[in-house]
Amino acid sequence: MVDLVPVDPSLEDLPMVPVPAQEKLLQIHLHLRPTAMSVFRAVLPDKVLLSFCRQHGVTFRHRFFTPLLTFWAFMAQCLDPDHSCRTAVAYALLWWRGRKAPGQRQNWPVTEHSHDTGAYCKARARLPESLIPAMSRHVGRTLDQRVAESDKLWGRDVYLADGTCLSMPDTPQLTKAFGKSSGGRRGAKTSVFPIARAVALISLYTGAVVEAALGGYKTSEHVLFHALWKGAEWLRGAVLVGDRLYGSFAHLALLSQQGTDVISRLHGRRPTDLRQGKSLGPGDRLVTWQRVGPWPPWLAPDTLLPETLTLRLIRVRSRLRGFRPKEIFLVTTLLDPKRYKAQDIANLYLRRWEVEVDLRHIKSVLQLDVLRGKSPDIVRKEFWTHLVVYNLVRSVMWEAAATHALSPSGLEFQRHPPAPQYLRTQHRRRPLFTLVPQTPESASA
Repeated sequence: MVDLVPVDPSLEDLPMVPVPAQEKLLQIHLHLRPTAMSVFRAVLPDKVLLSFCRQHGVTFRHRFFTPLLTFWAFMAQCLDPDHSCRTAVAYALLWWRGRKAPGQRQNWPVTEHSHDTGAYCKARARLPESLIPAMSRHVGRTLDQRVAESDKLWGRDVYLADGTCLSMPDTPQLTKAFGKSSGGRRGAKTSVFPIARAVALISLYTGAVVEAALGGYKTSEHVLFHALWKGAEWLRGAVLVGDRLYGSFAHLALLSQQGTDVISRLHGRRPTDLRQGKSLGPGDRLVTWQRVGPWPPWLAPDTLLPETLTLRLIRVRSRLRGFRPKEIFLVTTLLDPKRYKAQDIANLYLRRWEVEVDLRHIKSVLQLDVLRGKSPDIVRKEFWTHLVVYNLVRSVMWEAAATHALSPSGLEFQRHPPAPQYLRTQHRRRPLFTLVPQTPESASA
């Protein structure tokens, strides 16, 4: 039985939600008995997986480790705390003997197979690198499409963007493919292990990873972020929320041209002169940016950027209990002050921290912080397989919330109520973000 507690004492009208704990994930896979994987296979049926296999040119031969069995054994390997290939083979044999293996027919004879990991490792290497990312995007975006329009803030999709780093074994192949950190200081020693850099887009409403990019440690986060949304038609009409790294002139201009709005902190190199532009309210101004400085090195030289860009600058004060108030500046392409109120934008940016928590869950609970593969292709497959597992767990959470009439966004790894309800409700004793009115003394910072 799951203990229930309210999200916050001030939210008496909200439904009760389960207490988050790492043990809940251990209860989901139940040591991956044959009947436990059926929960995930209901979300990702074999016919869907077979369809994607045909699209990516996966051929079938008479082997024990078929693509279906290999894929789910890889999933079990990522879910198990041991993360070893021997554990994956043990699970595959367990499913086979119980006539619950993916793709296994009931009239097939149950023969004995070797516990050696060589066949599984070769089968895992045969899986195309494009197959597992496609499955991750399919599960994440399918779950995201189940969000009702009434539960969406301003009726729009909202995605949180952030980057992180992952470690891996010290092999010559991985060192050449991903590189190592030099410590960031002159004369500092390089890190012992290769490091990969990743950027992810996570849905605000479901917590699922809808898109991600993986590159070497020296690959700029701007490059990975640009690869996520460049030419992505499914992002048209959405809102991206990120830290100040994503508030550059180039990102704001190109995303706006693509039909995607952005909310981020003001970049440190941009001046905060509130005497310029048009006032829209307390601490809220419409400003015009000039394209200055050198061409971004991550951007192709033939890319067309406008000379000026009209944006909205919002000045807010962050109040955290036990800390001094801190003033920050937000920049956004949401220009309509009547539809997109400044206080709602400030409160939405406050929820940007949830992407940090979601990435921590993926890295700590699912143990993605240290990859186990010893070749670049296996490392990339392992990264995307963890994202498939994470999205499947999110889908199971969503089904549990719908079954018990709970708020899906209140389940966690723990999340807040849906965004409109979160913004309408006084969820704290005092607001964490308040608008700062403009005064003659604070006209320029």
